Amino acid sequence: MFGLLAVGSAMLAILLSLAQRGALRTDRSIRDWHRGSWAMALGYLAVLLRGWMPTPLSLVLGNLGTELALTFYAAALHRFLRGRAPPPWLWWWLGLQALVLLLVLPLAQPHRVTIVSTSHVLLLLPSLWWLSSGEDRLNPLMRGVNVTLWIAVIFILFRAVDAYLVPSAYATGILDGNRQGIAFLAAYIFLLGSGFGFALANLERAAQRMEVMAHTDALTGCWNRRAADVRLGQALEQGRIGQSPVALVLLDLDHFKRINDRHGHQIGDQVLQRFAQLVRSQLQPLQSLARLGGEEFAMVLPHSDDTAACRCAESVLAAVCELQVLDESFQAVRLTVSAGVAVCRPQRDVAALSTLAEQLYRQADRALYLAKSSGRDRLARAADLPPRESVAAAHAAEDAGLRVVV
Repeated sequence: MFGLLAVGSAMLAILLSLAQRGALRTDRSIRDWHRGSWAMALGYLAVLLRGWMPTPLSLVLGNLGTELALTFYAAALHRFLRGRAPPPWLWWWLGLQALVLLLVLPLAQPHRVTIVSTSHVLLLLPSLWWLSSGEDRLNPLMRGVNVTLWIAVIFILFRAVDAYLVPSAYATGILDGNRQGIAFLAAYIFLLGSGFGFALANLERAAQRMEVMAHTDALTGCWNRRAADVRLGQALEQGRIGQSPVALVLLDLDHFKRINDRHGHQIGDQVLQRFAQLVRSQLQPLQSLARLGGEEFAMVLPHSDDTAACRCAESVLAAVCELQVLDESFQAVRLTVSAGVAVCRPQRDVAALSTLAEQLYRQADRALYLAKSSGRDRLARAADLPPRESVAAAHAAEDAGLRVVV
């Protein structure tokens, strides 16, 4: 029995060690559970070697390994659920339980089982509290960890109470009594199972973070172009089903190159971050903001007609004018933005939504160019666009160094 538990804990420790070389290499909670698994395995090994070392030493090392493991598990759960290092009292709590272990050595076997088992439950209480109050408590995997830990606690409490009520069944060592051996085995098998559940929860979180990173702009926290295309496609699909309009608003910071040249790229990055925060504060829950590249952003507005999209864009333009960003010399960085608004209402018989999305981007881009060529710090609607020939002439004139109002 102890050999199997030792092998199981060692296997979990090896798996966690390999995980730390991959996607979880920076996860300190996995590192703590990894250390706890090795401590548990060594504790089981110490009990298994009772015939080759003095019995008191085997008992002390075995229980110390278990208590150290339970403390590392609690530290790992605190890091995972609270996002910070465990409180210092957790290690003082371990020291107190280790002292209790040393003090009960002279007692009879049943009394030692009762007290030491109760001590193990006390070491598990912080883990149970953090699991019941953490933000991830509703995560299915963490709920599984919580359940397995509670089952382990129930079996450990059973040993404590049973040893007190029926001391004759605990008069010999744990390896010699079927009753106490079965309770012990059940408790620590569930404890081992909680470790595998915790490892899976960490892998799931790492996968979610990688997915967010793949769709998020690192500087501003907005969606990137790939995610914007996905959001727009989803909005168009919903619009086709519900026969509701979808708006796309392209935003471009005016004269952003001048800001970088005059105030430095660090201030330019701050401007982009503050701008993104401000725009997101103006959006409704179903609306989203993406950074397409450089100083160009896009707002995807489901269920928004031309009036609602223009109202949203105007609120953004007005808020940006009041945005205060100071450079290193405490000089205000004046910021304005131009917007191009395009709206469509997908029909039920539309087959290629990707083509419709490309057309919407193209119309919003033409409207944005109209806003910038008309003096900037304003919005333009795709519905107000002049014929393509006029826009092409405006492009050619600007390339030649002329300022043309279309």
